Amino acid sequence: ADPALIEDVIMGCVQQIGQQAFNVARNCVLSSKLPESVPGVSIDRQCGSSQQAVQFAASGNADGGLVALSLVLAPQVAARGQYVPVPGDWYTPLDQRMVLLAGAGAEAEAFYDFLKTPEAAAIFARHGFDTAGAAP
Repeated sequence: ADPALIEDVIMGCVQQIGQQAFNVARNCVLSSKLPESVPGVSIDRQCGSSQQAVQFAASGNADGGLVALSLVLAPQVAARGQYVPVPGDWYTPLDQRMVLLAGAGAEAEAFYDFLKTPEAAAIFARHGFDTAGAAP
């Protein structure tokens, strides 16, 4: 694709502090082959940043976005276009865990046990999550 066709870069970025405090979207433009004239804006909607970036694209206010794979794979989003996965060596993956608090009820304990099963791993994989190396 012709980089000159990109009019704007919109990215969701939660907690824009530290290394992320310098407008990640604009810095991606400056580090890419896009013209310097392309603006970039980082959206911080806390847990909704990625969804906001997709909404910009879905409403016609953007032609694409850099969002979580799990969101891209959602049927409502996948039906609207195509995606290209970002290579795993371009970023540090998020390391997320479930915490089972002392005194948790039977339902929480059952869910915790379920998360350790191959069935749960398959569900996560189907929705774009990599469980390789996950702690038991």
